[in-house]
Amino acid sequence: MTATKGAFFVRMIKIKKEEITMDEKIVAKARVRIKDGKTRDYLEVADQTNLAITNYEKKTIISKFNEDPDSNINFIWILVFEDIQGLISYFSSPIIALYLANHNILGDQYELEIYGEFNELTHTILANMGITSKFYPTKFIHETKS
Repeated sequence: MTATKGAFFVRMIKIKKEEITMDEKIVAKARVRIKDGKTRDYLEVADQTNLAITNYEKKTIISKFNEDPDSNINFIWILVFEDIQGLISYFSSPIIALYLANHNILGDQYELEIYGEFNELTHTILANMGITSKFYPTKFIHETKS
């Protein structure tokens, strides 16, 4: 994420946060590829990031870092957020800014897929994160209530 895009992103959150009202849970999947010879360092960064997010971001329900069984340099983050504000808080946190800075050194691919409901403002904010992302809007949902 560039400093300019990051500043725009944070400014938009401060100005428009009250307009983001979607209550549906948001699922994100980030595919990452690690540079050859950097796996050990990357896994340490990912582990520390995951630990910090677990303690800092209260609207992050699940944060899992999974290895691709066919490759020791491809991994997938699975993230579940309480709502769209949780997703925005996550990607605007200093923890993720530091992770992405390390990823720029140790990794060579970061592709984000986001699944959920988005209004126009939310889509604009997420599109300006500076991360390649693809949005998958929810068409319908069936939930089992416990």
